Amino acid sequence: MTANEILKAALLGTDNYMPQPSLSLQETGEKIALQNTDKEDRFLKLAITALLYEEAGRNPLRVESCMPECPAETLPLIGEKMHGSIMAALTAKDEVLFQYLVYVVNKSNQVLTSELIPLILNKALEHKKAAFPLIKACGETGKWLCQLNENWRIFFENSDEENVWETGSFESRKAFLKNIRNSDPQRAIELLEQTFSTENAANRQAFLELLEQNLSIADEPFLQSLLKDKSQKVRETATEFLRKIQGSAINKSYLEYVLNVISIKEERHLLVTKKKVLSIRNDVLPDENLFKTGIEKVSSCKEVPDYIYITGQALQYVDPVILAQQLAVTEPELIRLFIQHKDSKYLLRHLAFSASCFKSKTWALALLHTQEVQDIILLNVLTEPERMPFYEQFIEGNLQQLLTYLLDDNYSILPESLSQRLLGFLLQNPYEITQPVYHRLALHLPVQILPKLKHYAEDAGEGYQHRYFKVQALEMMRIIDLKNNII
Repeated sequence: MTANEILKAALLGTDNYMPQPSLSLQETGEKIALQNTDKEDRFLKLAITALLYEEAGRNPLRVESCMPECPAETLPLIGEKMHGSIMAALTAKDEVLFQYLVYVVNKSNQVLTSELIPLILNKALEHKKAAFPLIKACGETGKWLCQLNENWRIFFENSDEENVWETGSFESRKAFLKNIRNSDPQRAIELLEQTFSTENAANRQAFLELLEQNLSIADEPFLQSLLKDKSQKVRETATEFLRKIQGSAINKSYLEYVLNVISIKEERHLLVTKKKVLSIRNDVLPDENLFKTGIEKVSSCKEVPDYIYITGQALQYVDPVILAQQLAVTEPELIRLFIQHKDSKYLLRHLAFSASCFKSKTWALALLHTQEVQDIILLNVLTEPERMPFYEQFIEGNLQQLLTYLLDDNYSILPESLSQRLLGFLLQNPYEITQPVYHRLALHLPVQILPKLKHYAEDAGEGYQHRYFKVQALEMMRIIDLKNNII
């Protein structure tokens, strides 16, 4: 039986053509024929016997290349319990719990078992922006496998400028530019100048946004050149950056206008003492060029006078330190005068933006202590201990943004009092956050909150909202329990 005969039988069927074994396989063919099976079975056995016999007479293929050996792990492997928990999270597609387990693995300086590594590397391909913790958890075995698989190799691309910036993937180029911007801001500008015009609009916008870190006056020429870009988003972003850069032409025009309309005067108080007051003129017309930078002429709210609205917009991009110096007062005194102004309620949100933009802790703290300001961006200026007293005031009305501060990458445990306030609000507003966010919140709750969750889970209320929250309370209890027994 030859290869051609096998092919012929396969095409015609064994009823129409049944090849016979060659003389050298006659004895084997007779034994196969004696078996009580159908023609197809006998044909397949004869075919495999013939092919193996033919293969046995050939010289083995000589392979010159040699697969690199997998290096030994330098860190200990995770235990069976952690292995099972990660596998269960992957099977259940519980992304929140999975990410936490990877965090625990990395924090404990351990690495994943070899069975998990291919699964994790494939998952890293689906989440390239958050791939670093996954790759780190794969250890030396992960690095070794990435050398052998073209799809995984992107996680260990050469970091040389010529290779990454010129020929790397979009994500690797972004990561490279971000690192360069941190270490050598001007070098990042030089790289963009070389290739910016050849990028598509989406890439230009993504690369430009990375320049927000370490903005300086040195960036002004490049940003000015983008004011004529074809993309409206690119033009708007470049303008916004120029507004924020202290000393740029746009920023100077805002400071000049503000100093023309704002002054500090002394007024006699009770016929004996004098006190300082802040005055805003309503008879100073802005230069038309000011409006070309994005300042709006007319207030969108009838209660807000146009001149106050224009002044507020300009104030957003004036550094409180510089403004206080120009007006010959201290920062605390200046913010106090603004708060006391008759139109302060229309200016406070603009002042909050300025405090956040220029990192004025003095202004941020003063504004957070007022009843009128509920602008959560002010928290950006403060350290974590300084933020803590203000968190509760943002639960109602700003919960989504507040959680971006509370649910940090280190899975910090929230104070019990704050946890109770959060759960109390969610009991009344259970649809305010989604199920995955409930799961993530559970990872930040202290174990002392379990009795409270149990109380909510056993609540006899039967309304839709109560039933939904009871389900979430049970899930949060499960996650807290799993977290505390994971190692």
